[in-house]
Amino acid sequence: MQIDRWLIAATATLICLSGNAVHAQWRHEVGERNPFKGGPEHAAGYADDMVRTKEMFLFTCNTADNVELAWQTRRRVSYDAHERVRRASFRIALIVDDKPAIYARARGGVVDFDKLAVFASDPKEVSRLAVDVASASKGVAAAVEMDGKIEISTPFPLGAAPVAVGAMVKGCKLYGSTSGS
Repeated sequence: MQIDRWLIAATATLICLSGNAVHAQWRHEVGERNPFKGGPEHAAGYADDMVRTKEMFLFTCNTADNVELAWQTRRRVSYDAHERVRRASFRIALIVDDKPAIYARARGGVVDFDKLAVFASDPKEVSRLAVDVASASKGVAAAVEMDGKIEISTPFPLGAAPVAVGAMVKGCKLYGSTSGS
């Protein structure tokens, strides 16, 4: 399944991002130029490397037309619920500062045997989320909506989010701000 391969790759990237993390931090990395995708891959994300509660939130892009968001949440999924997760309808909601929530349609999956993960790939929707995080001054909170119900919500520490995600926004030339859905 396409999402499973992408989530494995995103998880590996996030592990690299969290490599030197004390407990949690926002980081930006630039990969090699990929002529098939139009430029170098930028990755900006948050990684909490606590062993049992690992959470990773990652934006990636090569160009403004190739922008994605993957979030490995702390939410545990029982083995019996794996199929329900694969069939469900998902959205990622983001609240930045005091703005209204903004959303990106997403697909769900299970990684690390029991962790809920979501993946959004609509360039316009994900760009909106990234641009808002890059402009944050007070805080960032995210939620996973599954079949119309909030399954998990997390306030992320602001820390270096504007710098890390801002570098990715600039590197991939993502522009336009948002508020509202």
